[in-house]
Order: sequence, then structure tokens, then C-alpha cells
Amino acid sequence: MFVRVIDNSGQPIQGAEVIIENIQTNPNILIGETTDNDGWIKIVDAPPGVNTYNIIATKLGYSTDQTYPLGGIAGDNPLLPDATVVIQQVTQTSLIIDKLSSLLISSTDALCAPLPSINFSLTGIKTIGTPSILKYNTQNFTTNVSGNLTISDLEFDTYQFSYGSLATYDLVGTNPILDIALAPNENKNFSIVSTTHLDNAILVSVKDDMGLPVDGASVRLEGNSFDETKTTNSGTCPTPGQTFWNGLVSGTYTLTVTQIGYQTFSESIDITTSWQKKDVILTP
Repeated sequence: MFVRVIDNSGQPIQGAEVIIENIQTNPNILIGETTDNDGWIKIVDAPPGVNTYNIIATKLGYSTDQTYPLGGIAGDNPLLPDATVVIQQVTQTSLIIDKLSSLLISSTDALCAPLPSINFSLTGIKTIGTPSILKYNTQNFTTNVSGNLTISDLEFDTYQFSYGSLATYDLVGTNPILDIALAPNENKNFSIVSTTHLDNAILVSVKDDMGLPVDGASVRLEGNSFDETKTTNSGTCPTPGQTFWNGLVSGTYTLTVTQIGYQTFSESIDITTSWQKKDVILTP
């Protein structure tokens, strides 16, 4: 049995700790090894078995990767099932770990003054089993009395942000724009901008066809004797590609977005909920 531990870019990890457990023997066979300069450990004459070997790899300051038993936390179809060993064949498994990262969260009002006790959640998109069993399930957080929070020891992943304080505040925008792509060994800042809650609110998020925020776009909202135009990312506190209204009269509005170099976007929108978000993709 050959096991290789690599980082997110495919480079070998030397000195990773690898635990291999044969879960079908009595007592279980437990092997602990450390990867060599090329990220390998090699086990000779491992007893055969189907989905028998559970393998876990990690290193101090790094994330953890592993194989999963069928029907376990990764479900009936894990993406990386426990290893099978067949007589006179070489079993090879690759595990990916990398340096841990952190998020430095700040919550403020629209004037960038600290706003305490803002609730939010993060959900990773990395899966360990099909159809959609997540490695990093939804976890809830609250900023402290200074409007700050540091979340340490996060694995490289893209984390979906969900706002949790809508009963008291409306989300004006975030920086960067909502989903958080966290690379290995990264300390990333993420700011949440809020304002006092008023019913019938809409956050408009304008991106290009590559998913990047479009600043300086003209966003016009008209309907119910209301007609106002705002510019994305024009507030005191940066909210890239975003603009916001609340306290609107419920009803149907026309949303029009224009920016030099892009086709005009126009759509009819019903604003009848407490808060909603509208994603606009501009086409060159």
C-alpha cells in the first residue's frame, strides 16, 4: 500500500503524520508513519480487504484529509472511500492537506463605525461524499462587543456567507462580496456592513461575467412613485459591486443597471419581503 500526501498545488508534504487503520481485523491493525521527502509512505504485505483501510493524514498547522467508510459521515458514496488492498496489486491513495488559514471579521454600520453582536454563518463548499455531503458544515458565529471576530484554523475552501441578524439589522453589503475564497496560509479580512432594519429592503450585487464585482455601475430603482439611482460601492464603507435600499413601499419595481462597456440590464422585481438580494450579471 502506497500513500502520498500532497498540498493543494500538488507538491509533496514531508513529515506529515499518517495513521492507517485496518477496521476489519480483530484487534484492528493500527499503523502510524511519517511521510518521506517525496510525501510517501509505503506499507509492504498489508493484509487484503475491500474498503478495509481508513487513512488519515495531517501535520501541525495543516488541515486534515482522510478516507471515509461506506455509510459513515461521508454517506454511502464517499469521494475518497477507505482503501482496498488486493493481493499482488499496488494500492495507491493520495491525500491533500495544506496550511491552515484565518478570517478576521469586522461588523460595522454604513459609516464604518463598529457594530457589535452581528450574527452570521459560514458553510464550506468542499464535499466529501455525493450528492452534497459537505466537509465544513454550516457553523454560526457572532462578532464581539467591538464588532470583531477572528476565526482561526480554517481549511482552504470557499465559504458561503449567510447573514443572521435580519430581525434587527439589514445587510447593506460585504467586503469582499459575499462568498469567501480562502487560500492556504491566508489571513483574510472580511467586513459586514449593516444598517437598522426597515421592511422591504433590497441589496443589489453587480458582477461581471467572471463573477468579479463591478464598481461605479449606475443602479436605478423605479416604481410606486419612487425613482432613485445609486452607484455601486459609493458608500462610506466599501461594499464592492453592491448598493442597497430599505424602507421601500411594497410592490413591483423596475431595476435598471448600466455601466460603460456592458450591456444594459433591466428587470421587473417584486419587493414584498423584509429583505432580499438581487444578483445582476453584466455582459460586455
